[in-house]
Order: sequence, then structure tokens, then C-alpha cells
Amino acid sequence: KWRSVVENAPDTILTVDRCGKVLFANRDLPCSNGNVSINDLSLDDFIPAEHLQLVKQKVRGVFDTGEADRFEISSLKDDGGQVWCSTRLGPIIRDGRVCAVILMARDTTEHKRVEGELVRAQSELERRVEERTAALAEVNEKLRVEIAERKSAETALRDSEKLHRVILEHISD
Repeated sequence: KWRSVVENAPDTILTVDRCGKVLFANRDLPCSNGNVSINDLSLDDFIPAEHLQLVKQKVRGVFDTGEADRFEISSLKDDGGQVWCSTRLGPIIRDGRVCAVILMARDTTEHKRVEGELVRAQSELERRVEERTAALAEVNEKLRVEIAERKSAETALRDSEKLHRVILEHISD
């Protein structure tokens, strides 16, 4: 029952020993050596060279500390596209010591693509908000100038009306 769950899990699940030898994999792994028996497979056979040291360091860390860890890597596919993989590592403990490390790898390429689109959309939204804010600031400044001009005109008109009344009073006396 549990074997069926693991073998049909959507993530790639494997266990490795201290030397990086694969003890179990729930699915075929893309190997540089072609079809290799699981008995002969190691991390060197399917981890991209640019990430191999990181992966080995993380596995070694789980063996040394007994604590779970995680990492995320990206690689280029044969077609030139980019694939992202998020991997969680955990200790398998027997008789009080770490005897193997389990790695659960999930393809997060679609998640990264959507995340990238969200970042681009947010940047575009921020750019538009900045443009709108600048336009509103310009309109506000024009309104302030217009209000000041109107107030000045109103004051001049009042002063003129006062002067007109004074002249009229003076003439009528």
C-alpha cells in the first residue's frame, strides 16, 4: 500500500547513502549514462554538474546534523527552456543514526513562470501608478496656480469694488 503511494507520488522521491549512491527511486531518473540500473546509480549520474557540489553538500549536511534541509536549482532543458526544481531532504534514522537521506524533488517550473509574470505585472502596475501620480501632481499644481490666480483676481476685484464705493460716496457728498 505505501509502496504504491510512493511510486505514484507526483514528486520524484529517492533515497541515497553517504556516498551518494541511490538506494531507491520512485521513477526513472534522467541519467547522463543512458539506462542505468538503480543499483549502479549515484547523484553524479543525474544531477547537473553545476549543481552537484551543492546537492552533495546538502546531503552531507543531513547526514552530519540529522536535520532536514532544502534547496532549489534550475537547469536548461535540451530544448533550451529552463526547468526549476525544489528539493526537500530529510534523514532516515535507524538505531539512532542517519542511515540514508530521502530527497523529494518537485518540478516548480510553472510556479516560477507564474511568479515571474506576477513580478512583471507588479512592476508594470507600479510604473503606471507612478505615471498617474506624476500626472495628478501636475494637475494639482496647475489647480493650485489657478486657485491662487483666482484668489488674487477676487482680491483685486474686491479692492476695486471698495474703491468704486469710496469714489461713489465721495461724488455723492
